Amino acid sequence: MGPVIGVASNMQTHPELSMDCFRYVWLEGKMEAKIAYVRDVPDWNNLDKWPAGRLFGDAGEYRWQRNPDNTVHGVILSDDGRLPEKFESGRLELTKKPDWSDSNLIL
Repeated sequence: MGPVIGVASNMQTHPELSMDCFRYVWLEGKMEAKIAYVRDVPDWNNLDKWPAGRLFGDAGEYRWQRNPDNTVHGVILSDDGRLPEKFESGRLELTKKPDWSDSNLIL
């Protein structure tokens, strides 16, 4: 499988994630922001404290933002093509055109 992007809206909480592909976390709170190793921030998934942020590493990225109605909007970029079930309906396969090079791809 190739890389994919998945989108899910109106989630009540974060999806079940395989944490082995995420090494870092960027967190945004009401009066605080930080970047750290995921292992050093066990409460990264506390939506009251961190309503927005992202987990990322060599194999992918998960971004989220809490909506005004307290649901969660999330986007996952996965290099190995695997997505949590909640993201399958918003799946977008990424294909590389023959004339693309890595230097032309900006996220």
